[in-house]
Parts: sequence; structure tokens; C-alpha cells
Amino acid sequence: MIDALPQLQYGGRSSISPFLKALAMRVVRYDRWRGQLHWQLSQSTTAEARPRSLPPIAWHVFDKADTLRLRQHCRRAGITVNTLLLKDLTQAIRPYLQDRAAEVPWFLPVNMRGEASRKSDTVNCVSYVSVKVRAEEGIQMIHKKVLTALERKEHWANWYVACVAGRMLSHEIKKFLWKHEQFAAEWNIGVFSNIGEWDAEEKVQEPACLGEWVFCPPAFSALRVAAGVVTFQNRLGLAMQAHPSLTNDPTILRAWMDAWIGGIEASLADTTLP
Repeated sequence: MIDALPQLQYGGRSSISPFLKALAMRVVRYDRWRGQLHWQLSQSTTAEARPRSLPPIAWHVFDKADTLRLRQHCRRAGITVNTLLLKDLTQAIRPYLQDRAAEVPWFLPVNMRGEASRKSDTVNCVSYVSVKVRAEEGIQMIHKKVLTALERKEHWANWYVACVAGRMLSHEIKKFLWKHEQFAAEWNIGVFSNIGEWDAEEKVQEPACLGEWVFCPPAFSALRVAAGVVTFQNRLGLAMQAHPSLTNDPTILRAWMDAWIGGIEASLADTTLP
């Protein structure tokens, strides 16, 4: 059985300093990233052209050997698995952007459970950091950006802002902010989330639980690309979906997933890393 939910691993305990910095940064940054990146998708892939009741999803599960190879490669390179996956995910979608050299901003959820107080262990307990990936950046630089955001406790800053807003704003105003992409100081192209490793000891043997596991966060109009990762019984699974306002074409999602997998394989074959 799974005995406990994952806990916060980064950034230490909270303080009021990140909150004050967050307020200042929202004043400075607010208009900088309001402009979105533009996609280059054929007309036949739009939601209007291909109506569907549910958004398309693409997924892939690595076997145990490839999952171990991925972990060992990242350990030797001194980076996290998330960093490698984020780099290759960004490269997978770049050919579909009008500006393929653009800086791509991602919304990275951070699990706050264990430090942030909540009435129940099972309620939502998540914050985020925003990381921008440049086309020319190497994997070590992307890794440094993620660590820097966590070391600055940007996830705590965003947590405090969300808590204050949650108490002060009505439900209707919150919906308005989400609809008009004003819930964060900076616009992000999508969300990339890893919910961690589950049952590495392979104790779970209930037939209904066995098999290939995948996870994907929801895609919103403000976060139109969603990519998720979960590792169950030492097999890493990937999944992707898009908001219908971006595309309803399953072949686009499959192409992104295939490119993501290809990028991961290329990264594993990179002999220039330690």
C-alpha cells in the first residue's frame, strides 16, 4: 500500500520575505509577459475544425531498464530527471511555434504538502514557480534556473499571494482572472508537472492497480499545453494534452509525444555530459 503522500522537498520553511518580494515583482513584471507566443498549426487542427467532447491525449510509458538508464544518466550529469524532461519537452513543441527561437515560459507546480498548513492531507496543496527556457540554453543552465527559483522561495511567494487572494477575492472574480489569463504575474505557455515516484518497492499487487500508469495535469485556456510525469513501480510514464482552444487534433499530440520521446533518447545518447 501507499502509506503517505509526497511532501515538500525544496525551499525550506516559509517566511514573509518571499511574499513581499512577490508583490513587488508583480508590479514590475505584470505587463512583460502578457503577450502570448503564437502557434503555427494548420487550420484543420483547430478546435472549430475538429470538435470533440474531450481533449486529445498522448502518452508513453518507459520500461524499467530505460527508466533506470534515464535516472543514472541524470545522476551522472548532476541534474534532475525533471530538468531533462523539461528541456526535451520544450524542444518537442518548438517547431509548432511561429517564433522557434522564442523564450518559452513554463508553469511548474510545487507540492507544498508537509510545510504549508491545510485542514486535510487530501486537499489541494500546490504552488508553482515559472521557468523560461531559451532555445540556445544547455541542460545545465535550465537546471540552474529551476534551482534558483526554488532557492529564492518563489513557490512560497506564489503560495502567499494565492492565500491572500483566496481570502479577498470572490469566486466570480477568480473565474474572471483565470478566463482572462490574469491569475499570474507572467503568462506561461503551459504546465509541466511530475507527481513523483510511487511504490518503488513494488508492494502493490492488487490486479486493478497493476499495469502502466500515466498522469497529466489539466490544460486551461491560460495554460494550453499540459504535460505530466509519474513513476509507478520503477516505470516512468509521460502524458500530454492540449486545451481545445489550441487544438483538438490527436495527431498533433502524438507528434509532440513522439518528438518528446525522441529528444529524451537523444539526450541519453549525449556523450558530452559527464
